[in-house]
Amino acid sequence: MKLKAAVLDMAGTTIADEIRGTPFVFAAYAAAFRREGITLPPGEMNEYRGLDKREVIGAVLTSRARLSGEALERATDQLLETFREACLELIDEVQAAEGAREAIGWLKAQGIAVALASGLPQEVAGAMALAAGLTEGGLADYVTTAERAGGGRPGPEMINDALIRFGLLGEGADRSRPSAGFDYGQVLKVGDTPADVREGLAAGAVTVAVSSGTHTAGRLREEGASQVFASIGEIPSYLEGILER
Repeated sequence: MKLKAAVLDMAGTTIADEIRGTPFVFAAYAAAFRREGITLPPGEMNEYRGLDKREVIGAVLTSRARLSGEALERATDQLLETFREACLELIDEVQAAEGAREAIGWLKAQGIAVALASGLPQEVAGAMALAAGLTEGGLADYVTTAERAGGGRPGPEMINDALIRFGLLGEGADRSRPSAGFDYGQVLKVGDTPADVREGLAAGAVTVAVSSGTHTAGRLREEGASQVFASIGEIPSYLEGILER
């Protein structure tokens, strides 16, 4: 197997998931939905992990608050801003997941371009990557988000956005669909949610998962991950035996 790029999820994969005893994204969702008097149980919030946050907020407001049209758009904008502010308030407590820096460094040493990808707003994702030390010292090359790429998981927009940035796809490539003629078997996708797995498989990337987030290894295997590891730190040893030199 020859890899040219790796697209790695952030919260729960390369970023330590729990802050103040609560998963980072759960805490931010709770703060946002509290504004509308909506409380989501952890199990329901878990099903939204990995998805574009604007889409999630809109879906919840549609089903719970019965909003539609302009009222839905206004409320979604307001809650997304509350969500963004809640995330930024936690930035100083963000840390890299165990083994994340080492794994990214190993991938870079093999000549593999590395992108971090997230369903979080671009401002938040960039700040998280910087706070965790994942974009300094020659580590991750790029941070992409559903906001930046124009669409999120399970679509291939973020993967394609990274490939365009790395010069593996042309600037005019359609981010919303796999690009004909490009071998996505040259791309490694790693994440901790069903949405991550669906994204990688839909694009045709080499798709593995980690159980360091809030989904079990069993659930991730059911979604179709070819391998599930306890953490991102196990990725180098897995790849060492199968990469073409």
